[in-house]
Amino acid sequence: MDTLLIEMTKFSQLFFLILFATISTSPNVVFSSSTEAFALLEWKASLKHQNNNSVLPSWTLSAADQMPSIISPCTWYGVSCNSDGSVTRLNLSSSSLSGTLNAFSFSSFPNLTHFELSLNRFSGIIPSGISNLSKLVYLGFVSNHFYGIIPQEIGMLQNLETLHLFENELNGSIPYGICDMRFLSKLALHGNTLSGEIPSCLELAYTMRVTTKCDVYSFGVLALEVIRGEHPGDLVSSISIEKTKLEDLLDSRLPFPSSEIKEVLTSIMIWAMKCLNTNPQMRPTMYDVSQHISANN
Repeated sequence: MDTLLIEMTKFSQLFFLILFATISTSPNVVFSSSTEAFALLEWKASLKHQNNNSVLPSWTLSAADQMPSIISPCTWYGVSCNSDGSVTRLNLSSSSLSGTLNAFSFSSFPNLTHFELSLNRFSGIIPSGISNLSKLVYLGFVSNHFYGIIPQEIGMLQNLETLHLFENELNGSIPYGICDMRFLSKLALHGNTLSGEIPSCLELAYTMRVTTKCDVYSFGVLALEVIRGEHPGDLVSSISIEKTKLEDLLDSRLPFPSSEIKEVLTSIMIWAMKCLNTNPQMRPTMYDVSQHISANN
């Protein structure tokens, strides 16, 4: 009898040890899943169906979901999760949805890798908060009515491989932050009203013409980056030989140069701006640039 009691005591201790370990290691998963579920429901409340049908009917809390520990969106339409129950993919393409991204809590989805909203009627701006999707690999907003600029913060999506924003109503210039996306291999922006300079990292891909003027453009960007102390970014599209002064570009962390050095830097700045001419045929060749630099050394 005593032996049986001892064995039952050991079993009870083992049971509660396992139970404690399970509970102590699961809160983050539960919290993440619950946070994502409620974030999706909040966004859903701002959406409409094109035919006035019910919006995403599977996105709802069942009776069982009233217990916070088991709330999960992983069985909802268009939602995929990892083994921990955290949302990794959101695919609502061709779902006849309209609405905006204003109520979408980007920071609530730390593990989202694929975000697909193509072939709907979404509108409004693309919020700068999209930069919070740090693990995003694929972004597809094709054939909607998004307008405004492509946010500069989109360049913070360092893992992005595919960026499809074509057939929208976007305007402004292509942000230079795109050049920071080292894994980006598929980019489609046509069917918008974009304007301004094409970032140097994309110029060859967009024009599909290999000329001696491609490298000289990159030299212009690099020269300004050295003078400025940082990438010139969108400043490239606004500078001009007639109006821009060295003081406007010079790295503010450095002391102002002597008159002799200022003259050299001004000359380099002017030639750099010539290399950035929007018309490739008006740019100097690298031979012209090297000859000028050699003559002034």
